[in-house]
Amino acid sequence: MLMALPTDERLPTVRELAGSLGASIGSVQAALTRLEEAAAIAVERHGRMGTFLRWRSLGHLWSVVEDLPMVVAFPLPTSRRIEGLATAIRSEVLASKIETFSIFIRGSRKRMQALRQGRCHVAAMSSFAAHELCSAEEEIAVELAEGTFVSKHVVLESEVSSPGRLLRVAVDPSSVDQQKISEMEFAKRPVQFVSVPYMQLSTFIEQGRADCAVWSVDEMTERRPARIRDRPLSGSVLSRLAGADLRTALVVRSADTSTKTVIGNLTLAMLQEIQADVVAGRIVPEY
Repeated sequence: MLMALPTDERLPTVRELAGSLGASIGSVQAALTRLEEAAAIAVERHGRMGTFLRWRSLGHLWSVVEDLPMVVAFPLPTSRRIEGLATAIRSEVLASKIETFSIFIRGSRKRMQALRQGRCHVAAMSSFAAHELCSAEEEIAVELAEGTFVSKHVVLESEVSSPGRLLRVAVDPSSVDQQKISEMEFAKRPVQFVSVPYMQLSTFIEQGRADCAVWSVDEMTERRPARIRDRPLSGSVLSRLAGADLRTALVVRSADTSTKTVIGNLTLAMLQEIQADVVAGRIVPEY
């Protein structure tokens, strides 16, 4: 409650807190006193007007409530953009005096599963994937600008034509973005979807085991596939996406008020500045 309460707000009375927490009045009063003595909070008492929260340390409160590092799940760090995102979030969370660990999981579906299983506090994915996957138990705590998750998606196509054969589209089912965008892009064509781990999409095309795939331009910057051309997504697909595939969403469990408060207090401009510095090579990624 103290993590979510805005500063300068009136605190509930000790009796009210005890009732909501199912604890004794003495226990609640002792806990508040310990938090003050530990410099986790600063309050002002105004008699009948009540007690007001004037300051709080998210780091101190986190250590009291959670007593473990914040764990953030990211996509695999296969591009500077994702390395920059992980570096930025780690840096800003550490600035709140909260220890943080980064874990890297392929596929937004698997990252959401990790969040639901309590293996992480935050799952980073595109806004498009977040809106597809979030149930009533999860919510987007923060959404960053376009280009913070992916700069652009394109379609990779083999330069070797195969007339008369059903078009084979490589798809990674663990990635909502890659699968759904592929289904939209090829909705009006007879195709065969081939299940392929994301990291092997271009390899399958190079080896002639698939004909095309939706891929990130950021991946192409790191490794340009041989004998493969690329083209933009169709205008109708870009219109439907409206940039949601390019924006980063930080997803948390709806009931996790501590994590929501910490993530909601991050400085978005600073996150994007740090990420841009990593992408440009001005600072070394650290995650």
